Amino acid sequence: MPIAQFVAESSGLPALVQRVASDWARGKATRRLGEAAARTSVERAQWARAEDDLVTGVVELQVLRERSDPVPADEDLDTCPFKGLEFFDVEDAPVFFGRERVVADMVARLAGTRLMGVIGPSGSGKSSAMRAGLLAGLADGVLPGSDGWPRVVIRPGEHPLHVLESATAALGAGDPCVIAVDQFEETFTACRDDSERTAFIDALVACSRDAQPPCDRHRRSSRRLLRALRRLSRAVAHARSNHVLVGAMRRDELASRDRDAGASSRAADRAELVDALIADVEGEPGGLPLLSTALVELWELRDGRRLHLRAYDRTGGVRGAVARLAEATYERFDPEQREEARRIMLRLAGDGDVRARVPIGELNGAHRAREVLARLASDRLVTVGDGDAEVAHEALLREWPRLRSWLEEDADGRRLHRQLTAAARDWEAGGRDTSEL
Repeated sequence: MPIAQFVAESSGLPALVQRVASDWARGKATRRLGEAAARTSVERAQWARAEDDLVTGVVELQVLRERSDPVPADEDLDTCPFKGLEFFDVEDAPVFFGRERVVADMVARLAGTRLMGVIGPSGSGKSSAMRAGLLAGLADGVLPGSDGWPRVVIRPGEHPLHVLESATAALGAGDPCVIAVDQFEETFTACRDDSERTAFIDALVACSRDAQPPCDRHRRSSRRLLRALRRLSRAVAHARSNHVLVGAMRRDELASRDRDAGASSRAADRAELVDALIADVEGEPGGLPLLSTALVELWELRDGRRLHLRAYDRTGGVRGAVARLAEATYERFDPEQREEARRIMLRLAGDGDVRARVPIGELNGAHRAREVLARLASDRLVTVGDGDAEVAHEALLREWPRLRSWLEEDADGRRLHRQLTAAARDWEAGGRDTSEL
């Protein structure tokens, strides 16, 4: 501080010294703020240009790699390239199209941050874009050295902290890695313990900040964290991050997604088939699982390897594809199996608009439950893995009229069942204390 200046301007009077010093400090802070604002503006513009260049480069690389891929063998062409209600995973990257720009945005954001959210409504394709797009791209070396980064993908479930600890236990100390949390909203919808929920989120943030995370006190690591979730409101209360918004696919993206349908069609009706598919889902954020299910149905009706517009028109298009798939599976069951299917689907429906993951042991109430569950899984209505089962996509809860009627008929029963299930789990975890029964 210019002490001599303060003394000269205040004549040494204490009150004036304080005023002069305060004026000087405010002036210096104002100048510093102005310089920072100017620098931020320039740097932000430079960063935006750099990010745009990176996005363009990623898209170009994706196109070049796609064009350089060898023509698949004849036997590969007989494999359905569509996923129905299931998401595209890392191994499905060769048949994942239409999200090149979104994936490029993810790559560009990830290059400059350690914590990134992938936000979008149900059915927008968040999980597919993160898995078959971003994670597959990282595995392919889209960022320098990213092909050597360990990648961990988790679902929070009822005990997210345990899931995180188990998944990251084998990661090497100090090695860069990517931790992807799919269906992040389960932290709020499935986990019922507020303290565990907070500890889980704190652990994720600590990992992303390169600090010692609560899940691992003995090592430090450089990690990037991805979160895929439906809603932003509750998540941002815990941590701020960069976000990539995944909305409805544009017409050109849908055309790219439908390229296998068009390529497999006769030249005479190729454009008409793609136009019909796009018209049925364009502008709908949750339309992708419906489109993919319709394509699976169309694939099953193919003539050799060719898909035809007349078959698409005959089935009624996208809107009823999910319901038709579910109803066809249900109709193949005998009466006893149908009742078992109803019981299983009601358990997996959760609150009616958000699917629930349920331990398989809780679904095996009847001797035919395993057989029914296996059929539902083989028809891609239900996903089974890691000891749990869940509806393949929430679109099924909206689009299958029979299931909607079951949900309406059994609203009270499902509410009671959820309460009993939670109480039974707490009683089991508490050692089956008879006084708590």
